Amino acid sequence: MDKFLLDLAGNIKMAEAVVKEVGTFVLEYNKRYLESPGIVGEYFATWDDVAMQGGMMFAPTDFKKYFLPIWKSLISMVKSKNMIFSWHCCGNANDVLR
Repeated sequence: MDKFLLDLAGNIKMAEAVVKEVGTFVLEYNKRYLESPGIVGEYFATWDDVAMQGGMMFAPTDFKKYFLPIWKSLISMVKSKNMIFSWHCCGNANDVLR
């Protein structure tokens, strides 16, 4: 995590490559899970550490640029299955929830 945050601040090409690879994996994994036979549910919960008690781990603009599109895709997948989406974060993410 420390290395990624440093890359996000100083080696943006590496950070973008990591976000792309991890995002692609996360979306494909959850797509397969949600399409698995026998998956029935009303609630889909996920979590992420993007914030600390005092605020975001990185600039809200970075969250919106790099991570929000992935979250929107995941939320759309979940909602297409008529499930409630829940995002748990152990920090103050208010800057990106507005």
